[in-house]
Amino acid sequence: MSKGDLMTIQEAARRLGKSDLTIRRWIKSGKLDAAMVDNRWDILESALIDISNDVSHINHDGTIGKAHLLEEIQFLRKENEQLRKHLEEKDKAIEESRQRQDMIIMQLTRQLENHQKLLEYKETPWYRRFFRKKPPSEGLTENI
Repeated sequence: MSKGDLMTIQEAARRLGKSDLTIRRWIKSGKLDAAMVDNRWDILESALIDISNDVSHINHDGTIGKAHLLEEIQFLRKENEQLRKHLEEKDKAIEESRQRQDMIIMQLTRQLENHQKLLEYKETPWYRRFFRKKPPSEGLTENI
């Protein structure tokens, strides 16, 4: 680490356009990495570059710039729209799945009913099926 990679709180404050007190608060909170050397804080230039990207939208008075807020709103709207489309796709897939499930249940119910009828038919001895009384057809009773 060379001397050129390190800077004081005052140099960092000038570079970021912030006050010395703000830089000290960031160091204390852990937002900005620094090391205590010879009873003074030394800040790595790479740490300063990282934090400058994070705070470029913050004004000197600590408020967030209007342009940044508008960008953030636009980003959130796009993300919201993407999530809405994704949710609609999922809802559609769920509905299609439910319809397929209902169709499968109906088919299985029909198959079960057919198998039950077949079992009932096979349980009746052949001679009862052969000699059972057949109900008279409606057409014959009306002509009589």
